[in-house]
This record gives sequence, structure tokens and C-alpha cells, in this order.
Amino acid sequence: MDTHEFVGTAFIIGSALGFVLNSLTVWSILTQRKLKQIHSAVYILFLQPIITDIVFELIYICYYARQYSRIALTQRNRTHQAPLIASPLGRYVSAVIDIVQSHCYYNNMLSQISLAVNRFVVLVQLRFFTAKRAILLSIVQHLLALAITIGHKFVLPCCRLEFSYELFGYRAVTIPGVRDYASAYLTLPVKIACAAVPLILYCSIFLTVRSIALKLETQSFERRRRRQQELRFATQFAVIALIFIFAAFAFPVLRLGNGTSNVKWIQALPVMLALLNCTSNAVVFLLNEKRKRCFIVCIPSS
Repeated sequence: MDTHEFVGTAFIIGSALGFVLNSLTVWSILTQRKLKQIHSAVYILFLQPIITDIVFELIYICYYARQYSRIALTQRNRTHQAPLIASPLGRYVSAVIDIVQSHCYYNNMLSQISLAVNRFVVLVQLRFFTAKRAILLSIVQHLLALAITIGHKFVLPCCRLEFSYELFGYRAVTIPGVRDYASAYLTLPVKIACAAVPLILYCSIFLTVRSIALKLETQSFERRRRRQQELRFATQFAVIALIFIFAAFAFPVLRLGNGTSNVKWIQALPVMLALLNCTSNAVVFLLNEKRKRCFIVCIPSS
């Protein structure tokens, strides 16, 4: 199997798996009417990274993986394959896809802060996060992700990332003599903040679990039950945050190490890690879902 065909197949499998799991998660949330329940705010926030994960995976299924298939056919048959989308439209479509991908990436990063803040606040003020406030926070989150994307792609002079079919992943478009302002002043600070804030908040939550448990003994059964549910949500989102932190900081390390390997397909590992990270929200949700077991349909557990 040609390397391009192998990488394209791996991208399809990884993105298709994530697409199915994320779609099952959305379907489970909607069919179980979780958006109409008392915890609707947390599910509204949780759906934001799930939806952007689905968009990210669809881009790989419908565009990048198919491009690799066409490259493989060209090399195998030694005949030119027409581009998936002809120029000049193809160039603009590629630019739009690049922007959408970046928005999805930054939105997922910011979601870690939104979910952590939600968990921290509701353990103190159960009724603070209403559905309307969650929707407002989600809108602000998307706008901030868009602003970061625009700053990264158009405002700072260097260096934006673009997908390279030759390198089987992303590369920085450098400008000779210009330092990487985008990473130094935007990407890296945002990444550190999106890793540090959830880590601090979740550690604060789990360090105060004992005092929370003592307070629960003096509260009504309904309030005790709800706070215990909120703690379970916090555990679930803390696991997701740990996976995100690992993926976020392993991605650039793997990308920098690609140039030292003679095995071409190894260069696709950072992208595969990103695709697997896009399944983490769905996997953790489905594993922790006790009321329903979601396979092809949601079947009530016995």
C-alpha cells in the first residue's frame, strides 16, 4: 500500500470513529432530553466541543483523506488526477477549511476553561449556571475562538500553520527574518491558560471534596444528590482535561520530531493524536453514562 494511501486510510478510520462516537453522544443527550433537565447548563457547554469535534472530523473524512486517495492514484497509475476542487475555487475552499479547523481547535481549548469554571462555580452556587447563562458563555467562547483564529491567521505576521500533504500533517509557514509572533504571543499563552486554569480549578475541587462531603450531611436529600452528581461531572471533565493537556503539548513535540525520522508515515502521528483527542469527550461521556448504553441505539440498562 502506498504511503499516501495508508495515511489517508488511517485518517478516515480515525476521523470516522470519532464522528460515530461524537454523533452517538449528541444523539444520547438529545434523546434523553438532557437539555431540558436540571443539569441542562452543563450539557449546553459540553456540546460545544462535541460539535466542533464533529466538524473537525468531517473535514478529514470529506477533504484531506480524499485528497490523499487522489495522490495515491496519481502515483500508482502515473496519470494526473483532477483536483478534488478545481482552481481558483479550490484555493479559497482550502483557506476556508483552514480557518474552520483553527476555530474548532481554539474553541475546544477554551471549552476546557468553560467546563472547569462551570464545575467550580456550581459546587458553591448550585443555581448560578442557568441554561441562558450557559448559552451566553458558549456564544462568547465561540466569538473569542474566532478572534484568536483571525489574530493567528491574519493579524500577526508569522507564523500560521497549514496542512502539508508532503509532510502528512501541519507545518508553519515561516517568513525569513521574522520570528514566530503567533506562537510566542498568542498560541502558546492561550494553550498554557487553557491547561493551567482547568488544572488549578479541578485540583481545588478535589482538595475540598472532604469539606464538601461534611456539608452534604447537613443538607436535604435532594441537594445532597445534586451536589454528588456535580462532583461526578467534575471527575468526568477532569479526565477530559487531562487528555487534552497531554494531546495539546505532545502535538508540537511530535511535530518537531518528525524531521528526524526516515519512515514517512510516522509524520502523520501528530494528526492521529489530534483525531484521537477529538474522541475523548465522547468516550468519557459514553463510559460514564449509566442510564443508557449507547451502541447503535440507546437501550435502557437493566
